[in-house]
Amino acid sequence: MMQAMRWRGLVAAAAGLLCLAGAAGVQAQQAGSASGTYMVEGGSYMIELRQDGDALVVVEPNKESRYTRQADGSYTFYSDVTETTYGIRILDANAIEAFKPDYPDNPATRLVRMGGAVAQGGTDDAAPADADRYEALAEEYAGRIESDPANVQSWTACAAVAMKRSTSNPAESDAYAAQMAGMLQQMDAAASPCPEVIPNW
Repeated sequence: MMQAMRWRGLVAAAAGLLCLAGAAGVQAQQAGSASGTYMVEGGSYMIELRQDGDALVVVEPNKESRYTRQADGSYTFYSDVTETTYGIRILDANAIEAFKPDYPDNPATRLVRMGGAVAQGGTDDAAPADADRYEALAEEYAGRIESDPANVQSWTACAAVAMKRSTSNPAESDAYAAQMAGMLQQMDAAASPCPEVIPNW
């Protein structure tokens, strides 16, 4: 129970980082699916976004947040944990913007799609057994973000790839893992910190 509460606190803190603030001006929703994995531009925090009809579902390890579409084309979600409303705008096929509607003077946070635009028609989900295993790994890696703060970026990448493997087909997951491997190599990592999801190089 304590671990679950600590995990919820970590997710809430990550959500706070993601949605640092809001911006004035509204972008209309672009045609097509917004589904995909997004990373904060210039940062390391990642989320999985899934279009579900007129809603957007933000998927994090052990948490899903359903954002409902608003009249201006944006999407909002109210968190009971942080007592804050968060918003998402779709900027184009490869970028979204996270903001806080109640704080319009604060700048928005831009996130870019990893691995390019998702093909129309979506992708096949991972097999249920694999999905459960990768979701458990994502939770394990996210726990290390808290316990090993010196290697936050590495464990964030591991958690993101595990989450991607729990929701996407093998080809997409492998391509995403290769991107994260490249990022880790640029950070001078000698080997993968999580070979279960990102192969060693």
